[in-house]
Amino acid sequence: MAHLKTGPKIILIILLVVAFVFGLRKAAELGWIPTPGVMKALVPEKAALPDVKEAMVQNVDPIALPSSTSAAAPPDWP
Repeated sequence: MAHLKTGPKIILIILLVVAFVFGLRKAAELGWIPTPGVMKALVPEKAALPDVKEAMVQNVDPIALPSSTSAAAPPDWP
């Protein structure tokens, strides 16, 4: 049986450890192993925003959102 030298043996061990860690992480993301809630993200499906009348501040008028057209260059643009 062939014996590995020290350098390739260390590289092989490091690769195995990295593969094991990423494998556990992927398995936790897919739900194959239970996690204590650290890996799970809470993403709300819908945000409840207030009406415009309720969100208005004194002395501040609401403005329209920017349009999808690109801005034109100034007249003195070369």
